[in-house]
Amino acid sequence: MAWIQSAGKDPYKLGVLEYNEKRRSAKLSATYSDDAFTLIITVEADPGVSAPLGARVLDVKVRAPN
Repeated sequence: MAWIQSAGKDPYKLGVLEYNEKRRSAKLSATYSDDAFTLIITVEADPGVSAPLGARVLDVKVRAPN
């Protein structure tokens, strides 16, 4: 599951990653309007969760170029 978190806000569900187990890769197409945020990828048992509850496998800060 992919989540976006902007400064001072709760994480927002961006979407479910399409995972290819054979290639060990995933993809997601999405847009987001803030120029700085944290991208969080979690492993969730239920894709209907409304908050990141599972193990975090990626947690990275992203900033758009100036």
